Amino acid sequence: MTELERRWRDALITAVIARETPDLDDFWARFDALAPPILKTALRVAVVTLGALPILRYGRPLEALHPDQRDAFLVRAHAVPGLGQLVDAAKIVACLAHFRGSPGGTE
Repeated sequence: MTELERRWRDALITAVIARETPDLDDFWARFDALAPPILKTALRVAVVTLGALPILRYGRPLEALHPDQRDAFLVRAHAVPGLGQLVDAAKIVACLAHFRGSPGGTE
């Protein structure tokens, strides 16, 4: 992922799991190493699409929106055929990040 995609990814995942940005560096390293290619691809498509689409409505990408605007955008996007599946892909990865255990998998 590019630096821009990483910022959009973090904004998207944070919007789904919490209002403050958790430290996910270890999670992303494990995700990049272990996630199946189809999940990585789905996340990347979700990140690029959902990261950029708010520009059309708000004039800013997802990462630059107020948390309430992010929430409202994701709720609206979830109701749109095609975009809803991208929001769901982000939710799946967000859940994995939120409930991540130790690198050894003991937590």
